[in-house]
Amino acid sequence: MSYQTQLPNLWETERLSIAISTVEEVPVLQAIHDACSYLSKWDGSYIYGDPDYLNTLVTNPPLPPQGGERERFKILTIRERGTSTIIGFFAVYEGEPPPDSLYIFTFFVHPDYQGKGYGRETMGSFLNFARETTFNKLTLCTALKNFPAVRFWTGLGVNKIIKVHGDKVCSENTHAQIDLQMEL
Repeated sequence: MSYQTQLPNLWETERLSIAISTVEEVPVLQAIHDACSYLSKWDGSYIYGDPDYLNTLVTNPPLPPQGGERERFKILTIRERGTSTIIGFFAVYEGEPPPDSLYIFTFFVHPDYQGKGYGRETMGSFLNFARETTFNKLTLCTALKNFPAVRFWTGLGVNKIIKVHGDKVCSENTHAQIDLQMEL
């Protein structure tokens, strides 16, 4: 039996168009991912230097640690409506165990477009759709040292700390992640 998605595969906001990512977009998505390589100093789990990383995400998505179905994973490309320029992407898993939860797997906006409200516009519209589903929670993980991301997510209301994992001592060479959640 095939899973029926509860989230749209295409939508528009005032300035953006968001749609399921295609294999043809992989080189641009990989370039955006690589342009965010500065994250590696904050996040020990950031995958940098794998030129096939986005191709793998699009063609063979990962499963959650507890198992699941690949068809519940989707990557969405974010474009400026006026220019159709790809400015970012994010990935979400519908029903990541527990089955009543949405999980944001990753979210990237090209550094040239950061600080302009595109991320907030994308996630604000996504959260509006998420609230119309049967899912009760949204969960994500971010690097504890990634202060811009922590501020971004908590500002959107994703502010319940579920778990902190990683190194126990903070230093230049240690890393930890924080799992955040919100009720939908």
